[in-house]
Amino acid sequence: MSKLSVTGAKSVMDDVIETLHDLHLVHITDYDGSWEGFQPGDSLEGADETSGQLVTVRAIESILDISEDDVGATTSIDLSNADERLEEVRQEVNELDERRDELQSRQRDIEERLGQMELFADLGIELDLLWGYDSLSVLVGEGDADEIRAALASAEGIDGHEVFPGRDSVAVFARERDEDALDDAMVGVPFTEYTVPEETGDPESYVADLENERRQIESELERVENELETLKLEHAGFLLALEEELSIDAEKFEAPLRFATTERSFIVEGWVPTRRYETVVSTLRDAVGDHVEIDEIERASHTGGHPGHDDVHDAEHGHEDEAAATDGGEDVAADGGTAVEADGDTEV
Repeated sequence: MSKLSVTGAKSVMDDVIETLHDLHLVHITDYDGSWEGFQPGDSLEGADETSGQLVTVRAIESILDISEDDVGATTSIDLSNADERLEEVRQEVNELDERRDELQSRQRDIEERLGQMELFADLGIELDLLWGYDSLSVLVGEGDADEIRAALASAEGIDGHEVFPGRDSVAVFARERDEDALDDAMVGVPFTEYTVPEETGDPESYVADLENERRQIESELERVENELETLKLEHAGFLLALEEELSIDAEKFEAPLRFATTERSFIVEGWVPTRRYETVVSTLRDAVGDHVEIDEIERASHTGGHPGHDDVHDAEHGHEDEAAATDGGEDVAADGGTAVEADGDTEV
């Protein structure tokens, strides 16, 4: 593996970034901030917009549960009207997703109400008989009727009581002599209390109504899910292709964050297979001519993973000197001024 260094004026930085990415040969290394006079670069114009679109695409893919497995080998996807199409898909998916969230929320609410109402239906007592008393206190919930009777029989402050058990629930009526006597008597008795709805009539009819509403919601949910599945099948290929393109663009736009830069110049380093080094050099020359300095600053042999430093041919002599050359009074050649002087042993 060879480590190359590319130095040039910022006027050709975009072309260098584009060329390096198109080659798919160079593993760019991050600038560590150690060179005097150099700072990490700034993202290129368009980075924020591209990042925002990428977030949107991935959010849609998440909602639709899209993965690479959903798209087989297909012809290339037309992305010429990607912005308009993405906005249309986003609106459709968001509307359906919001509708699904609303239906699922209603479904959870109905399930909770249905579970409680089934407990009241289990008692076989009209709802209006479970609330609204001046002289009686009422508790409804889940517990052992015999344990409750025993606790109330020995309780002080209760003049009378009655316990009505169902299969899974129990209703407790008590005439209290002292305030909170019923609650005090229930301390230590396993009992899960439920709030009694201030409704009238047969709880069985409420159960039937809730079950009917649940079926309607389930049917509507199925319709929404089917529409989302249709959108997934229709747009999965487009979204995955767009994500790939935006990911590449985002990487390009953010590439300068890995560069060492001054006000007018930049340095980027990276690893390339030694046998392809000349290909990289010639391609960069074709793209930007002599407006950059290109040097092989290390050659490393390694057994796997990232390039190591065994058997390293190191041609480094310090970027501090290069900082002075590229930003200390003389412009680099790409700015139309005096070219940077660098011999083959200078890391740039």
